[in-house]
Amino acid sequence: MSIQDGESTVVSTEDLWEALEALDAVPSAQDEGWYKRLEEAADAATQVVAMRKGWITRQ
Repeated sequence: MSIQDGESTVVSTEDLWEALEALDAVPSAQDEGWYKRLEEAADAATQVVAMRKGWITRQ
């Protein structure tokens, strides 16, 4: 089983951040495109959670 282009899956925000934290032990990983996409996804997911909980508002 694999994910094709354009398909998505559900991953918790906490899991995204834990994966990034673990990958921080591999300095060369931070220069990779997939790492940057993972970090952007974690940031975006965190913003969505914060908006849903009313911690921040969109302007």
